[in-house]
Amino acid sequence: GFTMVVTNNGPGVAKGVTLTDTLPTTTGLSWSISPAVPGCSITAGVLNCSFGDMADKATASVHIISTTTSASCGDIPNTVRVAATNEPSSKTENNSATTKTTVNCASLTITKVADQGTVSAGDQIGYTITVTNTGTGIARAVTLTDTLPTNAGLSWTISPAVQGCSIAAGVLSCTPRDLATGGSLSVHIVSPTTAATCGTVNNQASYSATNAPSGSSPIVPIVVNCPKLSITKVADQGV
Repeated sequence: GFTMVVTNNGPGVAKGVTLTDTLPTTTGLSWSISPAVPGCSITAGVLNCSFGDMADKATASVHIISTTTSASCGDIPNTVRVAATNEPSSKTENNSATTKTTVNCASLTITKVADQGTVSAGDQIGYTITVTNTGTGIARAVTLTDTLPTNAGLSWTISPAVQGCSIAAGVLSCTPRDLATGGSLSVHIVSPTTAATCGTVNNQASYSATNAPSGSSPIVPIVVNCPKLSITKVADQGV
C-alpha cells in the first residue's frame, strides 16, 4: 500500500486541488482505496482525487492498497502528482513524489533422500523429506504431501514425530505452516520390509504454498534385495 498526503504550505488558499496517480500494473496487483475518501476513485488503473479548495496548512490524504501474488515479486515504484488551479508554474517543484515498495518472494525447494539405496529384505527402509525456503520472502501456508509406496510388506511411520504431520490412508501430510527465509520442514519416514517387498520401492513427495509455485521431488528408488537359498545333500557313499 501507499499513503499520499497533500499539504498546502500557503499562505494562500489552494484552489481546485487534484491528485493523480497512474497505479503500478505489476502482475498480481489489484488496487483499491482503503478507507474510502470522498472525491477519490480509481478508474482504468488511475487514481484521481478532487480535494476542492485547501486553506493554508490544510492537508488531505488517501491510502491505496493491493493484494500481491508470487508474480508480483520485485520493486513496485509509484509516482503521484498534485495540482491546483491557482498555483503558478514557478511553485510546482514539489508537486510530485515517487516511492517504491518491494515484494519479496519465497522460493521453495524439496529434497528426498533414502536412508540407504539398497537393503536386504527384513531391513528397515526410510526417507528424509525436506522442504526449504531459499527466497527472500516468507513462504505462506506451506504443505507437504507424499502418497507412500504400497509394496507388500511395508508399513510406514514418522520417526521421530513431527508436529502437524501424520500418515492417514497411506498418505503423509503436513498441515500448512509459514517458512521464513532459510526455514525448512523436514520429515523422516520409515518402514520394515519382508520377503514380499523384494524389488524396487519408488517414492515421490510434493509441496505447495499459497504464495509460491508448487513442486515435487524426483522419484527416489530403494532396492530391496532378497536372498535365494539352495541346499545340497551328498552321501559319503552311495552304497
